[in-house]
Parts: sequence; structure tokens; C-alpha cells
Amino acid sequence: MRTTIQHPKEVIVMNGWLHHLLGDLQTKTEAQIKICNLWLGKFRASTYHPQIIVRVAAWLGLISIGLGLLGGIFGIVSLVK
Repeated sequence: MRTTIQHPKEVIVMNGWLHHLLGDLQTKTEAQIKICNLWLGKFRASTYHPQIIVRVAAWLGLISIGLGLLGGIFGIVSLVK
């Protein structure tokens, strides 16, 4: 059954997977939402995504950044010596 959202700026719609992940939530509740647009928040949201490919891509991206930094450090050390 489809429901029309009367005030879309005041409503958050989530699927059962996220609802279960967040714990036992009430169907309707009042809450203050703070927008956080930092890279860490985006990464954490990606690691909790319901599609496995999004979670894998997020972790592979983080690993590649770490390996790139490690390679850069080794390159600089080899040039200094």
C-alpha cells in the first residue's frame, strides 16, 4: 500500500533493513536532525549500506588511500637516502 507524504521536508523514509539495523524504533517519532556533510560521515554511511557492492567499494577505496599514502612515504624515504 502506497502512502502520499504530505510534508516531504519533515519526513524520513527508511526501509526495513535500516530500521532493523538502528534497533527497535517507533513507527512515528519526533526527532531533531542535524545535517553532517563530512567525508567521515559519508564513509560510515557507505559502510552500512544495504547493498554489499557499496560496502566493498567503500572499504576498497579506504584501503587504496592507505596504500597510496604508504607508497608515497616509501618513495620520499627512498629519495632522501
